[in-house]
Formats: sequence, C-alpha cells, structure tokens
Amino acid sequence: MLFAAGCGGDDKPSGTETGKGATAGVPGDEAGGVTVEAGKIRDPKEVEQEKKNFSEEPPPVQILTGSTTGFHVDKATAIVAKTTAEFRAMMKKHFSHGVKKQTIAPIDFKSRQANGLFLPKSPKGSQLAITDVHQEGDTVVISAVRLLNGKGCSTAPGRPRLFHIVETRKMADATKTQIKLSTQTTTPCE
Repeated sequence: MLFAAGCGGDDKPSGTETGKGATAGVPGDEAGGVTVEAGKIRDPKEVEQEKKNFSEEPPPVQILTGSTTGFHVDKATAIVAKTTAEFRAMMKKHFSHGVKKQTIAPIDFKSRQANGLFLPKSPKGSQLAITDVHQEGDTVVISAVRLLNGKGCSTAPGRPRLFHIVETRKMADATKTQIKLSTQTTTPCE
C-alpha cells in the first residue's frame, strides 16, 4: 500500500482558488477577471452594481420597535436624534397617547445617534424593520421594509402605528433625511 500525505503550499489557504484558471464553483474572488459564484461566472459590471445596493455601514443596533406609538403621523416620518435633548423629545412623542414608558439603554451621543422611523396606521398584522442607515452627502438615508401579513394569516385587533428606533454611528455633517421604504407581503398562511 502507498499512502501520501501533505499540507500543501504555504502561499494559499486550503480550499481556495483565485485568479485566472480557477475552477468554477470554488470559493474565491475572481477567475480570469470575473467573479465565480456557485459554478456561475458573473460579469464584473453586475458585481459592481450589486455592491452599490449594499451600504458599507455596519447594521444598525435596535433600540425599540413595535406596533404602537404615540407619535401620530400622516406619512412615513424619520427622526434623527444627535443629542440627548433631541432623543428625549422623540421619546416624549413616542410615549404619548397612552403608550406605556419603557426603560431604554443609554446612548453615547458623542459618537452615536438614534434614528427613528414612524408610520401612519398600517394594515392589520404589519411589521416594520429598519434594514440600513447610511450617509449620502449631507443626507441620512434610512432604508426599511414594511411586511404585510400574508393571505389567511391571523392578525391582532386594530390597525398598528408601526415604529422602529435604531442606533448608529454619528453622521455629524448630515442635515437632511431620506426614507427608502419598501413593502413586502409574507407567505400566505392558508
């Protein structure tokens, strides 16, 4: 019997091939100038466009979310609180109209900011999630998804006033806000 054992070369980690001539479908960044992903060769222009769809910011830290807010609005409203006073004002509006106060972890406003998104009454069973907060020039862009209940799914009584408050790094030179809100329907429950 003949046994052969070895550790391979020291120049590349085991199981990774990159560059010209790399085997399609293996982990790695590029093969001959194009990205290799699960056996599919992708056009570099497609990869660059896809990168533009994602923020370089780390995910926001959730502070508070729910379906009942005292912050009554007629359209989607974003609030960016960069100081303790601005945050207290936002929370005072949120904890109004009978909304019970909750304890919230402190935020270091020297390097962080709070970003709130408040929606008008939404269809029964809806949910809201901020997915990204980033800066474009002088604008804080808040991306979020509103999920609507699928057909046949049970819902809580009443129409919710959805809100989500998250914490991110301070975007000190941003003076405007922009909301990118998409709506999706969950899978039917039938």
